[in-house]
Amino acid sequence: MLRARTVALSPTRSLHLILLWRLMLRWMRSQSTWAPPMQALPMQALASARGQRPTSRPAPTTRVRWFAPLVSMPNEFPVVAGGASTIARTAAFQQMRTNGLFNVTRDPDSAVFATARMLFDGGGSGLASRFSRRFDPHYPTPMTSETSVRICQTESIWRANPEFCVGPATLAPIALQAFAQGVTSDVAEPSRNYAARIEAMNIWFSHVSTYKEVRTCAVTYAGGDGSRADCDSAWAYYGGDADRTAAIGYGGDVLRLEPATYQRTFDGLLAVRCWRDMDTSDVSMQNPYTPMLSEPAIFARAYSQIDAGLDRSIVVVVRDRLAAFEASSGLEQGAHLAFLRILLAPVAARSLTDGSGTTTMYPARVSLMDRMIRARSAADADFIRDEIQRAAADINGIEIARRLDTLVPCP
Repeated sequence: MLRARTVALSPTRSLHLILLWRLMLRWMRSQSTWAPPMQALPMQALASARGQRPTSRPAPTTRVRWFAPLVSMPNEFPVVAGGASTIARTAAFQQMRTNGLFNVTRDPDSAVFATARMLFDGGGSGLASRFSRRFDPHYPTPMTSETSVRICQTESIWRANPEFCVGPATLAPIALQAFAQGVTSDVAEPSRNYAARIEAMNIWFSHVSTYKEVRTCAVTYAGGDGSRADCDSAWAYYGGDADRTAAIGYGGDVLRLEPATYQRTFDGLLAVRCWRDMDTSDVSMQNPYTPMLSEPAIFARAYSQIDAGLDRSIVVVVRDRLAAFEASSGLEQGAHLAFLRILLAPVAARSLTDGSGTTTMYPARVSLMDRMIRARSAADADFIRDEIQRAAADINGIEIARRLDTLVPCP
């Protein structure tokens, strides 16, 4: 039988215990007769306590059974409907890396860029299709009376809201320009710089997409952008089609660099998945896109956990690149700086011409990471913004990393 235990719980452990207990109660109530007593769930199987950044990889999380409606192991993500197309996009990003596109020690040739561009396009439903429409729910949602078109597909909206409409205003044009420069062997810069920008754009796309898909798992935006299965997409954008031990892409980088942060973010994805089974509301369109949920408090806590985990995740990746910048020189250092400036430097207004000769003016915006930094310290946000734009020899990467670590500690 289950025995009461007195345990000091962190907020993260409390959330998971509440979720598991409610799921167990729902399962029991759904049975016509009592099943055999359930084995007590060990506390170590729940989310680990908040703590210091580990000095070594923690032991694998204990595997325990999830009772109905979730019947998978906690090391695995129990999908709602599968996420094949999203998984393919994360795999395409990983394949670019495997092909050597992001190797900063050499300049990839045009053939490597051409192959990467085909992976990016993905037959019309790849990364390119999502780069061009991605939005960031951290920013205020533009209001529109047009509900049949995706909200950032209207030019007047993305021009007026470049932070919210990060895909069409920033991600897609910069990535496509870098691909074009690489494929045509543009000599304006070493080609490794173009590759570094593509890598940074993919990292940020994965970061924003994980957060966005959790949002659209709860509420539908204009153009039918929302589904219960978007919970699957959030998981797939973070780490691909893998359990918590074998992530690829963005999550794979975090798992390699700081396992505890990856584990807590994965726990957040599981918390969202539990909420989705518990919440009986439809994923309907609401204006101004406020979810009408039956379990709003649990969703808010799970969503906050994802946000905290993602903030630390991007800091972990940037901190690692800052260390590489400080330890390198010459062309290699230049490539690291190209990567870092995509994420930390303001985006200037720019005019880009596509392959058909059409020239488009794109708006300026704050850096991709400015919001999360400024929300914690305006002074540090100003320092990092100014420091990363200095000449390479004058940039204090160690100080930037120190401030980011202080502002966004291990969750």
